Amino acid sequence: MKSIILPSIHQWLNVFFDSLQRKSFVGKKNGPIKTRTHEGFFHQSMFYSTPKAYLIKGKSILDGSQFYNFVFLDGYMISNKKYNTKIPSVDYLFSKNTSNIAFLKIDELQNPNLKNNFIKEGRTYNLHIEGQCSDSIIGKEIRFAKTSQSFYLDGLEYCAADQTKGKFFWTNAKENYIHLLGLNLDQQDPWMEVEYRYKNTNKELIKGRYSGPFEVISTSI
Repeated sequence: MKSIILPSIHQWLNVFFDSLQRKSFVGKKNGPIKTRTHEGFFHQSMFYSTPKAYLIKGKSILDGSQFYNFVFLDGYMISNKKYNTKIPSVDYLFSKNTSNIAFLKIDELQNPNLKNNFIKEGRTYNLHIEGQCSDSIIGKEIRFAKTSQSFYLDGLEYCAADQTKGKFFWTNAKENYIHLLGLNLDQQDPWMEVEYRYKNTNKELIKGRYSGPFEVISTSI
């Protein structure tokens, strides 16, 4: 009798992320984003809605270390590389109707337990900080410049985030984190529940949460 070798959980999860990234979301981008009143962040007692979520899993081109980007926004997001938009020097494009965004990065540098492991529910992960800078950013009241290069997909106009105006908050605080309360990796209905804490360079505290479905737009950049 031949022995059956089952794939490891790590191999299975790689297949899961690859399959989600390859799935077509055509049609979803045309409809309105479902309103969920509790998904968003608070800044100075004001609430900013972010009812849409993306998860990006990748590896650093410098040292091969693993990272994840959690992106919460009130618009849509696509991979520049996947759609070959010809817009230079950017990895991602955002729908022009985006006005609020939380782009939160975690990596092995601040979270050694991520090495050769996937994110797990019930754990708290520190946001990426390197020296005095961070790849994480939170923005509100975003407006895209009229001079922005555009790419159209499913009736929506996408632009590069470097051609925007708005209020953006950077951070160099090492106590920032994202707490993964729940994670469902069902390919038909993936969802997550998270809370995050973000202190900007002005020492203002921003707190946010998200509970709902997510899309994987890229597995490497």
